[in-house]
Amino acid sequence: MAPRFLLTIATLLFTACTTKTIPQKPLKGAQPIASFDAKTLKRMSDKIGITGVKPFGYDAYKISYSTKNIDNKEIEASGVISLPTYNGTTEERRELLSKLKSKGLSIVIVCHSTIFSNKKAPSLKAKISNYPTVISSTYSGGGGFIAAIPDYIGFGDSKDILHPYLIKEPSVNAVVDMLKATIKFAKQNSIKLSGDIYISGYSQGGYVTLASLKALEERGYNVRVAMPMAGSYLLDYTGKSLLHQKSYLSPSYIVDLLYSYATYYNIELDKLMNPKYTKNLKELLSGIYDKKYIDSQLTTKLHGNNGLISPWLEQHYKSSKLQQKLIENSAIDDISNFRAKIEFARCKADKTVPLVITQKALNILKSNGVKAKITFVEEKLEINKRLNHSECYLPAFIHSLNVFANDRDRRLGVE
Repeated sequence: MAPRFLLTIATLLFTACTTKTIPQKPLKGAQPIASFDAKTLKRMSDKIGITGVKPFGYDAYKISYSTKNIDNKEIEASGVISLPTYNGTTEERRELLSKLKSKGLSIVIVCHSTIFSNKKAPSLKAKISNYPTVISSTYSGGGGFIAAIPDYIGFGDSKDILHPYLIKEPSVNAVVDMLKATIKFAKQNSIKLSGDIYISGYSQGGYVTLASLKALEERGYNVRVAMPMAGSYLLDYTGKSLLHQKSYLSPSYIVDLLYSYATYYNIELDKLMNPKYTKNLKELLSGIYDKKYIDSQLTTKLHGNNGLISPWLEQHYKSSKLQQKLIENSAIDDISNFRAKIEFARCKADKTVPLVITQKALNILKSNGVKAKITFVEEKLEINKRLNHSECYLPAFIHSLNVFANDRDRRLGVE
């Protein structure tokens, strides 16, 4: 049963102070980060208005692994693995976790949303913070899954490399190699796995989720359900829509994309952006500053003398190298086909990522025989409010947990 939301969605953040501990049992191949018991997670859920939760505890570990950037050179990347524990659980939940462990734990790959500050990278955030993170609390604490959360290239261990924002190949590499490292970690520590994989992600993570699915299936992983949430899956369409908008509330997302593509594909940046805003971009996107500060240094106006987008791009987009690369890097193309069930989750007031992008992606997949659908999170969780892009984040993850847990429990016979 879905949890009921008693407070306004704006308050649904894991910000209540608590004291973290370190996992007492050292495990091979990873660095212990944090440990939270079920009672702590229950108190925090109650405090933010999510009732009816009976969590497990969870332990979080940082893992380092090799992957490849766009130039095909191996680099060291990092991420977080979180594991459900008996720590502080009720007898009922202890019994369920025992059943899950005897069958083998299932893995959820979680692709995080756009970040700018390296301190927000999952492995750093979990280490710095004194409170449980949303992702680990949801999937490991709430659902009894192993959560595998890549930092992405450009953050964590690879922080000295420019983040290849919305570039498909290195994004997919970071996910696939994180999963390989997670399975290796489980084997090293005699953690039994079910062999079932689930994958989800929000915003940028929604794009990465869908972009990674084919690679995971081609490598033989049994992905049961994929849930891309509020992502720009069709990048060319995203680009065209921005050219027709007068303003955009989060200009940091646009400059992140344009600077990444200009750098990795050797495109003259001043052809993409108004030169008024390009001088300090390398510093702004260095991993030091957060989204709020970067937005404050830019403009929400997209066109004209003081707009963010260059007049050259407005006139030449359809014949530009940028459009070519956006098409190449879209999460799917006209012939994409998948074995996994795909559920696009989003909210009704999200203007950051227009609904039409999700609808177009859905139509492509359904025309190729893929089992796919769109779900509005407000309806599933009985939230009496239309949610925007940022408000949708936590409820979307909770909905994905419900879907994944129901599928797993039926499959493994632990309902």
